[in-house]
Amino acid sequence: KLVVWNGPMGVFEFPNFAKGTKAVMDAVVEATKGGALTIIGGGDTATCCSPKFFDTEDKVSHVSTGGGASLELLEGKELPGVAALSAKKANKVRGFIGFIEANPLVAAGFVALGALLVTTRVTKN
Repeated sequence: KLVVWNGPMGVFEFPNFAKGTKAVMDAVVEATKGGALTIIGGGDTATCCSPKFFDTEDKVSHVSTGGGASLELLEGKELPGVAALSAKKANKVRGFIGFIEANPLVAAGFVALGALLVTTRVTKN
């Protein structure tokens, strides 16, 4: 079983309005005890797990402040921040490979370093 919860049922910070959120939290904790994977997402929902409120952070599988982003990820959408970081990393790797290809002495140095590391590892074991 999988439970994904994003967003409290009301203004849980006030006792008169906390009952709905508390009831859902109790159900999520029980589902976790029963073996379900439980994911709580969103800043407000994460806050209600804190010791200041229901103190259930360690009674569920995962708590994240990324509510909307988590839902978009589950929908299969591309997250702009992740896409930007992935593109930046890919560009760095391409740039590094281009640098190695353009500089044969550097490439030879990396080959020698790799051989040294392999040899050192083999002789240590």
